[in-house]
Amino acid sequence: MSTSSLRWALAALTFAAGAAQASSYTIVDIGAFSPYGATVTDMNNSGQVVGYSYDWTGDAAFVYSGGTMTNLRASLGALGSGLAMTHSQANGINDAGTVVGYTRFADPTIGFSWSSGTATNLGTLGGYPVAPREINGSGQVVSSTIYNGLYNPGPGWTNLGSSIYPLDINDSGVAGGYISALGGFSWHAALRTPGGTITDIGTLGGQNSYIYEINDSGQAAGQSHTTGNLYQHGFFYDGSTMVDIGSLVAGGLGYSTAEGINALGQVVGTSATVGPTPFTNCTSGAYHGVLFSGGVLTDVNSLLAPSAGWCLTSASAINDSGQIAGVGINALGQTHAYLLTPVVPVPAAAWLFGSGLAGLAGLRRRRGPTPA
Repeated sequence: MSTSSLRWALAALTFAAGAAQASSYTIVDIGAFSPYGATVTDMNNSGQVVGYSYDWTGDAAFVYSGGTMTNLRASLGALGSGLAMTHSQANGINDAGTVVGYTRFADPTIGFSWSSGTATNLGTLGGYPVAPREINGSGQVVSSTIYNGLYNPGPGWTNLGSSIYPLDINDSGVAGGYISALGGFSWHAALRTPGGTITDIGTLGGQNSYIYEINDSGQAAGQSHTTGNLYQHGFFYDGSTMVDIGSLVAGGLGYSTAEGINALGQVVGTSATVGPTPFTNCTSGAYHGVLFSGGVLTDVNSLLAPSAGWCLTSASAINDSGQIAGVGINALGQTHAYLLTPVVPVPAAAWLFGSGLAGLAGLRRRRGPTPA
């Protein structure tokens, strides 16, 4: 076996060890600005989390990074020309740490981008305010307001009209959202290519459906009415088929949603529950965060040790490292944003790595020295 092959084999063993052991998670309490809690909207691959939380003056956008939850009220205030800010929320963040969202000052609504402490007014579309929903790695932004818009750095906003109501955009410039269907009597989850081609991906048998997030492979997470419109369920779209993620209620009854998706096609969201629950601080009939992976729906509370003392009531974002962000009730009974991080037990991973290394060394000895 060549040195290069040896390195690849060892890397594969290490990955397998991590995949096999990544079944437990640690939790970080991101916090909230007041007892009224927080809402998580997005997260990037560095584990930076965005959303908004009531800070006694109004809802205020926040960014969590490096262990600190930062209120963006001060930096966004400069956009209001002296007016009092009544509301702001951060809706999206890309891997460069650029945040987008919107803020209100009395009457005017201003769409913004924020980076390294500096806020920028993203202007208007057709003279009307924008409410940015998401930003991709190229700085493209989508907004759904009176006009549905696509923002490109430099040229600015393009009016998408009623072709699609975009809620997310991936790094290939494909937007996900929803369109008017069946003569305006329904909304259907849909994709829009950079060239403007619209694909209606349908529903789970009911009237309406929506894409909330799309990954770079064109897989998507969203929500749809089921047959008969009795329930709304989260769905995973694999690029050709919508898969109903079900719910935590027996038989798939009850409400669920899918709000975030990563590059591996893992989906997170929220589901209704019924009956008694073994999880600390959770009550029957509540909502729990869920993870849908490999066709299996899991209550994210089961990913934590009982000693953590949390009830995770929602899961809103998941990154490519498997970190999950959402909102829950901590051990003190406070409604706070949280960040879950998968843990690989080092002894088990090291044992598998060492065993693989010894086996490969034995294989090389049996085959003899590598020819010069």
